[in-house]
Parts: sequence; C-alpha cells; structure tokens
Amino acid sequence: MRLSKDQIEKLETASSLVEALEMISDLFPGKVVFSSSLGQEDQVITDAIFKNDLPIKIFTLDTGRLFSESYELIERTTARYKKPIRVYFPEASDVEEFVTTKGVNSFYESVENRKECCNIRKVKPLNRALQGADVWNADWRTRQGVGNGLVAEEEDNGKIPRGYIAGVYNIEQWRVDDGSFVKLREVSLGYDFGRIKNIFTGLTLRISGRNLVSWDHYKGFDPEVNGPGQSTILRGIDFGYVPIPATYNFGITATF
Repeated sequence: MRLSKDQIEKLETASSLVEALEMISDLFPGKVVFSSSLGQEDQVITDAIFKNDLPIKIFTLDTGRLFSESYELIERTTARYKKPIRVYFPEASDVEEFVTTKGVNSFYESVENRKECCNIRKVKPLNRALQGADVWNADWRTRQGVGNGLVAEEEDNGKIPRGYIAGVYNIEQWRVDDGSFVKLREVSLGYDFGRIKNIFTGLTLRISGRNLVSWDHYKGFDPEVNGPGQSTILRGIDFGYVPIPATYNFGITATF
C-alpha cells in the first residue's frame, strides 16, 4: 500500500508541521515512526512530536562511529522532553567480522567496502527499526538526496524486507523562498573611432558584462538555481551551489 492521491492531497492542505504530523498519525494510527539523524531539521520535528504528544515513535541509528556530541544531544533531548528516543545498533557479530577481516577504516579503500559497511551499520538496523511500521517519516535535507534511493528500489524489488510502506517528506513553508527575479543578464557596448590621424586606420573599443546585477528577495546566493541541470524533479532546489558569477570583458581592435 502507498499513500493514495486523496491522502496526499489532504496532507498538502496542512497549514503547519504539527497539523501535517497529526494527519499522518490519524491516517496510520500506531504505525508511524520518525527516523532522526539529530540534525537541526530533525530536532524541529522531534520538538513538534514530543510537545504535542503525537503518537509517533522516534528512533535513531547508532552506527558505532558517532561523535560524542551526538550522544550528548540524545541525552539532552530525552531529558528535556522526558520521552524516549529508541536507539538501534548494528549487530555486534557483523561489525566484529567486518572489522576483523577488512579493518576499522576499510570503507575508505573501496566502494564495495563502503557499501558493506553501510549495510551493516545502517541498512540492517534501519530494517529492524521499521518493522511493523506503515509510514517512515524521515526528514532528509535536500543535499542528502531526494526520495529513498537504492533502499526503496531494493525494497520494491524484494531484495530487502519491507520495512516501511510510505515515505513522507514534508515541505515546510520556511524552506521556500520567493524565486522571482529580474536580472541584467548581458550588456555589450562598442564604439568605432574610425581613422585616427596617421597612426590607426581603424580603432574599435568594446566592453561587455554578464550577470551584472539581480533584483530579488531571495535569501540564498542566486535565485537562478539550476544545479541539477534539466531534471524535472530537482529544478528549483537550492543545493548551495556556487552562484553564477558576474564577468566583464574589455577589448580593443586596432588596424594600422
């Protein structure tokens, strides 16, 4: 089962994050879980769930290689709200075998090692965390990818157990900026001085500029965002790409 068109349209009418989460938990009572990576966006959603006593379970993955600050944040969060965050660990035997045969930092050595390490430390614990859930509400920052990627593809192909049925990615209003703009794209000027005394039979001066100025209210670097090229899915999403630079050209052509 996937979210139906009517369910998606209903979710899109939500006026706030809390209302959207309430709708999801009402659609799938007792079957909604939130996967937190402890980032800023995740903490906002955690606050909404805990403060409003929403029936959504929160969990996180401990890969065994987290920073000490991550553990401190888990402690501070659970102490603040007096509610638990379920922590899932990789199977000790899998980690022991991988580290023994390939080394502690072998994931730096090859793509295959990285995939195996990720499968042990992330994918398998994630599958355990998602058992019994109908909705996996995961807040992934746009720079981390859109959708559930290979995990979802392998799940659909039956390569891994079905851990979730619907992935919900909320688009909060505070993430959206007005991308309207007026830009002075290109200006070219030239002047032919003609014959100058007996020195030049012809002299032409040229000056041009591109992306000289933009009038907009965009909070990022450049409202003309097109990092993903012609992708119809990702156009208009700002991944923090370097803005289009302003360029200036000056030239002189002289004939004698």
